[in-house]
Amino acid sequence: MRRNQGRGRRGRGFTLTEVMIAVLILGFGMAVFGAVFPATSQAISRSRHLDLATDACQQQLEAWRAAGYDALPPPASGMASISQSFTPPASLPSATGSVTFTRVDSSFAASAASTGRARVDVTVTWTGRGPDRGSATLTAVLFPPLAGQ
Repeated sequence: MRRNQGRGRRGRGFTLTEVMIAVLILGFGMAVFGAVFPATSQAISRSRHLDLATDACQQQLEAWRAAGYDALPPPASGMASISQSFTPPASLPSATGSVTFTRVDSSFAASAASTGRARVDVTVTWTGRGPDRGSATLTAVLFPPLAGQ
């Protein structure tokens, strides 16, 4: 009868080998997730900054669309384009913004002559830590208002 009691006691717990294998598997899993987490957080940060930069570009384009074709700054004589800088949102690290106004012909190629259409390119560039750097550019073509509008 004593033999059965000994066997029952051994069956209730885990052996040292089982515990060591479980610890090894958990350690491996933690190492894999630990290695992936920094890369994931960097990707999320870059995505957030790209979203902020795109929103800033969109706001600038909308402001120039609202102002209209006649409010665009004219390029210097003999030049096809002119650039201006603007301040992007403070939440973007080390960001710079620029707007380029380019006279374009009917095939949208740059033209030094007044053509009645202008391409507006808005770019926001930022630099962060590690791979968190990039830029966003949005483009629109503006025309003068039609007669009677």
